[in-house]
This record gives sequence, structure tokens and C-alpha cells, in this order.
Amino acid sequence: MRRVGAVRYRRRAGPARAIGAALLVLWASVTAGTAAEAGGRLLVVERGTVLTALAADGEAVWFAVVPPPPIQANPQTPPVFIPVRADGHSAAGSVVLGLWTPKGVKWLTPLPADLARGGRRAYAVSDILPEGGSAWVTGPVNRPARPIGRYYLARVGRQGRARIVEEDAGPAALALAAAPARPYVARNPEPGAPAPVARIAWPGRWAKAFAVAGPGAAFSWTPGHGLASAPDGVWGVAHFRGRVRVDGTEVRSPALKGLPFHAGPDGGLPPAALEALRQMLQTQPMPGLTAALVVRLDAHGKLLSLTTLAPDALHVGVSTGAQGMDPAWIEVTPLLATDPSGRAFVFGRYRHAVRAGRARLVADEAVEAGEHCFLASWEAAGELRWLRDVPGCTAAPIGLVAEPGRLVAVTQHRALVLDPETGAVRRRVALPGPERARRPPALRWTAADVAGGRLVLGGTFRGDAELLGRRLDLPRTGAVLAVVPLDSASR
Repeated sequence: MRRVGAVRYRRRAGPARAIGAALLVLWASVTAGTAAEAGGRLLVVERGTVLTALAADGEAVWFAVVPPPPIQANPQTPPVFIPVRADGHSAAGSVVLGLWTPKGVKWLTPLPADLARGGRRAYAVSDILPEGGSAWVTGPVNRPARPIGRYYLARVGRQGRARIVEEDAGPAALALAAAPARPYVARNPEPGAPAPVARIAWPGRWAKAFAVAGPGAAFSWTPGHGLASAPDGVWGVAHFRGRVRVDGTEVRSPALKGLPFHAGPDGGLPPAALEALRQMLQTQPMPGLTAALVVRLDAHGKLLSLTTLAPDALHVGVSTGAQGMDPAWIEVTPLLATDPSGRAFVFGRYRHAVRAGRARLVADEAVEAGEHCFLASWEAAGELRWLRDVPGCTAAPIGLVAEPGRLVAVTQHRALVLDPETGAVRRRVALPGPERARRPPALRWTAADVAGGRLVLGGTFRGDAELLGRRLDLPRTGAVLAVVPLDSASR
């Protein structure tokens, strides 16, 4: 367009100009898509109160969210189920599954016979395992005859069609690992059973029993991260208290009286008070401490290795904890991953000191007080390789992935890229956070995975702020998922 005096002249768009305009539009769309991928992509699932599981599947992401509780005015009226919404899709259920691709959400769906669809089942999802374009799903289900969480294994197709493949009246499974035909499953003990027994099973093939005993005994596989496949079998990780026996091999969690004393930050206790504390621990019953159990089974269910990661210090001092003592501590949700050779890695949080076999790790609390992170690794046959402290890692672990040539451990605040041979931290990557808030935001990342050089995150958000360049105004909690390039994310 050009202007001569007060008169405007417009040239007609010929074929060449039209083609050029079309190319310009195409270039702009490609540039916008590239910019969005460079900064990451974001999905909001409105009214998703909790994100319970996610799993990367190439560029797609499988996820499970919990809608708000149903509304029921009185016992005589049927409950009203509140749907969750994302990308123009909506679904109601005790839990809702979804599949998110670079083109958007493909579908949202509850599981079969859900209460929200007129059925009689209330589901939860503890783990999702993508396989061959579909996904295996497990977790507790409540049924009218057995209201406490029971076992189910579901298969969900790429188009959102779900079916229950296996179920029984036994206790729920919390974790899955890939295997031919059907996945390995890790099942917790029956709640309240006088002789609790946990299991790792390969459905239709075998089941390995883990007998749990002792005063105050407890046991649970880590939900979603309690199993990992090896080329010729499976690894498992759980937290427990008491004794666990497998095929005649037994491990125990530590007791307070067996922990070595460490002086607290105030220099410890006077000798007389220290001796009184020692006598009290020896003579009075004290609850045991929680430890992590690490197990290796072969493809036939044979036990290859059974070991523990256990707290290994008792800090004492006038200002230290209750009764002048502060015992070491291990997070109750240690995360497990394996590499293609079958080596295992366990990532978690601890306080003061932790022991794995003959290796002992003592936190440098003069440099960094509070909780620390540990990383341990085992050879494919079950021998401990090393036990390391992960410096600068204080938030709760939410993900662990072993990739060729690197290990990625994710906390609620950052991703840590580590050397799988030594456990050394190569670099730290800050997770996306809210910016330019108009109302105080609450963002909590609770799950993470890695695929194709991308970091996949899931959690919840409430407030009014920008996240990954998108303005979010959620007065009520909603679930959020994000995919960001790991190698170019903010440091």
C-alpha cells in the first residue's frame, strides 16, 4: 500500500502475493509451535483436586486425576458427580483417566462400572504403565461386598476404551513393571491382618510372598515407583517397620536402642544424662524406625537379593527433639528406577545418617540443615555399587528415570541430572514456577517422568498467576500437567 496526497491506492493480490501470504501464515504457525515447545506446553484439568499418576509415552502423557467429592443433599437422593474438564472434554468418576498429546487431550474417561456411571465401584489409580499403544492401570477399588481397597488390573486403549483384565478380593496393587503378556504387580498386605503378607506377582505365573512381623509392623510398596523391570526379572522397593521374611531370608528395620549416638547441634548431653538415656532405651519398649526394603527377583520369582536402606544415627542434646533425642529418618516413599542392563537406583530423603549394607552416609548438617537426599545403586545381580548424598536436594522426591548415559532425579523444586556411574550431579534444572501473580498462587508438583529429552510434570495449582507463559486464574484447585525440554529448561 502507498499513499499519494489524500488518495490511497491498494494493489490487488495476485497469485504470487497470495502464495507468499500463505507461506507467511505457515511460517508464523511453525514459529509459534516451536516457541511453545521451547518454553514448554501446559494442560489444565479444571476441578482435578489431585493428580495421582502420570506416565510419559513418547510425546503423549497418560494421567489420572481425582474430581471433587460428589454432592449429596441427603441419603435419600442420589449423589451428583462433578466432572473434570480439559480441552473441551469432560468426565465424572471416582477417578478420571486421560491421554494428552501435542495436539491436545484425546479423551477423559472413568473406569468401568464406576459409581458416576451408575455402577457400584469407587476406584483409585496408583500406577499407569504404557505398553504397545495402550496402558495398564492399577490401584485400589472399593466394592460393596469388600469396601476396603481391593485389587484390579485394567487395560486402557489409545482411544480411551477401558476394560478390567483381572480382579480379586485380595488387597490392592500399588505399582507395575513391564513383563511379557501381563505386567509384574506389587500388592500390599491385607490391612489389619494378624499375619500381614505382601507380594510381588507375575499374574498367571507366580507370586512371591513377603511375610511381615513384629510389634507395630507395617509395610507398603511405593505407589507408582515400587517396581522396575530388569532384563531377566524385576526389582522392588518398599518402606517397612518390623521384620520381613522371604524364602528364609530376613531383614529388620532398626530399633532406637541399636542406633549410634551423635552429638546434636548443642554439643550433646552431659555424661550422666547420656547414660540415663542409654538405659531408658535398653529397658523401655520403643517403636521401631521405618526403613526401605530393596528386593531383586529373577523372571521365575527366585529371590536374588534382599537388603535395606535404614536410618543409622540418634542425635542427642539438650535442645534436640523429644527427651533430648532426634533419631535419623528415611522418607516413606523411596523411588526406584532401573537401566537397560538391570542395575537399580533408589532415590529418597533422609535425616542425619543412612546405611545400606556396609556403606554409611552421614549428612553434613553444618553445611545444610534439615533433610537431605540419598541416591543408591545396585548391580543387576543385587550387589551394592554405591551410596551417595545428593547436595542441594531438600524437597520431596517425585520422579526417577534412568536414561542411556544419565539419571534424572526430580524433586518438587528441581530436576537433577546425574552420572549413573558415580551418582555425581552434573547439573540442576529449576522446575517451572508461577510468575506475575495477581492472587497468591499455590503450585505443587507431585509427579514427574522423562521421555525424549522432555521433562513431564504433574501436580495441582490454585490462584491467579502465569505458568509457562499462560495466565491461570483458578479460584479452586485444578490439576496441571507440563512438558518442558529438559536440556534447555531454566537452571
